[in-house]
Amino acid sequence: MAVSVVNTIGKTSRESEIALLEDIKASQFLFGRDVRRYLDQMWERFLKLNAANIMLDASGEPGQKNHIRAQVKLFREITQFYYEGADVFAPYMRMDHRLTRPIKKPHQRPRAQNSRIDGA
Repeated sequence: MAVSVVNTIGKTSRESEIALLEDIKASQFLFGRDVRRYLDQMWERFLKLNAANIMLDASGEPGQKNHIRAQVKLFREITQFYYEGADVFAPYMRMDHRLTRPIKKPHQRPRAQNSRIDGA
């Protein structure tokens, strides 16, 4: 969710920052240090993009080009998640094993007894 907000509006939001911080906090229990490092780097990018946006809003014409370049660079780095995120998270989410047969018979919906569709 955090990256999708940046991808949609081109900047971070309070909600996206909170979502990313919550993901970072939860990652320590679900994933290895590599994922935590990756999310920490994403947080740094969020902070830098936020700063670049503030500087862009505050700067006059002469300084705008540099802030725009920084903004575009950080936007690309953040949205790179869509290409590299799967490689980072995949080792923890793969399910390589498969049962040879079901453990028990699948559940089936119970048959209705003496019911009428019209409710009468």
